[in-house]
Amino acid sequence: MNAFLEIKRQWRKHVEKYFRNPVFYARILKELARKEFGEARVYLFGSVARGEALPGVSDIDLLVVTPKAPEKITQKGLFIDRFHRKIGDLFTPFEIHIVTPEEFENWYSKFIKKEDLLEV
Repeated sequence: MNAFLEIKRQWRKHVEKYFRNPVFYARILKELARKEFGEARVYLFGSVARGEALPGVSDIDLLVVTPKAPEKITQKGLFIDRFHRKIGDLFTPFEIHIVTPEEFENWYSKFIKKEDLLEV
């Protein structure tokens, strides 16, 4: 078998559990965000929220909206790392965005339809 196709097959098998229950993992993220930032809302959006995701091809978009969103990318990365460690897997299909309410209104709300935002 082609090595690339074998890697893709293994990746799909690895991530299937996340696609079966993305809300479960989004709730873990929400719990972690509230502990770290206090006030925080977490949304699932994109192809998973629309029911169009393809495990192994798509990612799982999660959006954390909090007034205390870190400004520095390194701080955001450390928070995302804590999430991955909490679920016990550093290699996941999650694409995690951490923004302030203002950043959400000024940027994300322009390309995410309200019907495609699933609050958890």
